[in-house]
Amino acid sequence: MIRKSLSYLITGAFALFIAQCQSLEFSKFEDGNAGDTNINGSNQGQGVPFNENSEAPSNSEADSLADSSSFGLTPCVKEYLENNNRGTYEPPKTASSLSDFIDIDSIRTYEQFLVLGNLILGEVVEPNSGFVNYSALRGQFSSQWKALIKGLSILKPDSLSTDQKISYWTNAYNLSMIQFIVNNPSATRSNLLVGSEWEVFDTKIPDEIGGNNNVSLNGIETGILRLGETPKQPFPNEEVVQRKEPKLHVALVCGAVACPKLRNFMYPNNSADLSQILQENLFLFFNDFNQVRVSGSNTSISSLFASWYKEDFLRLSGGNLGNLSQYVLSECRNDKAVIDSSLRSSDLAEWGYNWVVNDIKNI
Repeated sequence: MIRKSLSYLITGAFALFIAQCQSLEFSKFEDGNAGDTNINGSNQGQGVPFNENSEAPSNSEADSLADSSSFGLTPCVKEYLENNNRGTYEPPKTASSLSDFIDIDSIRTYEQFLVLGNLILGEVVEPNSGFVNYSALRGQFSSQWKALIKGLSILKPDSLSTDQKISYWTNAYNLSMIQFIVNNPSATRSNLLVGSEWEVFDTKIPDEIGGNNNVSLNGIETGILRLGETPKQPFPNEEVVQRKEPKLHVALVCGAVACPKLRNFMYPNNSADLSQILQENLFLFFNDFNQVRVSGSNTSISSLFASWYKEDFLRLSGGNLGNLSQYVLSECRNDKAVIDSSLRSSDLAEWGYNWVVNDIKNI
């Protein structure tokens, strides 16, 4: 995410990704409770955001919840996509199991990397909220998690196709953010932006990720995947993804409850599946009462859309945000008319981002 200018120092060696398999350590991460800040700079509090004024359609509560078999799609969005021949993505079935990946050196190919990632995320990501069971990654699935993270160091982006690069860097962003929280248990009890705020996103992630690119999370999003502005770090030309895709902003998950929803699978390495998932993510984003909120005749939306990457979403909409109303479903929310009007007029307020960590304990 744009996440402004950051600089957390990595104080541990990258031993997790090599033979010793030790923990990657960022600089000391202290508990804190900075609170969200709204567009005027006032405190918002720390609870999981919700829209007090928007009412969901009159289906049952259970009907609005995703389950593991829907791979993070709410029943409403899933039904719409299927009824309108848009399809839904399901990760490929595999005969492999987590027990096949106990060895730290289990990953040898990109396909193995995707298989293991699907198995782990399927276990630790709660499908309705997209929140993560970080405790399980530190305990029950720690061996497999270390093997997966080491896989990021083995795979070199310059040897991958364009689609594989998009897949690799999207997964690298999300996994690196999860890894930071895994190795900083205090983060699960506090706010990501403690200490010198915003720093975590500009911290250089381990050299081995991306072929020693001196890359940060911000560099992945704005320099490699977005190319909407000059990255702070130099990137070898062969490793830059030469395709702007605004939808990727709803695939990169920054580890906070206000971030787009983390899906419980890896991003695959072919155009058709990537396009399908990114389309699904846009439907999930615009029909999420936390991301898009209505009060009377007013609409407020995530900072991701309202300010940080507004120009990208304008490009996605062909210069008219009203064109994005196709992603707001009357089947899923009864305030579509208000949202459509706000999109057409670009009259969108920005709600304060909630930086509480997306730990399953915070549901």
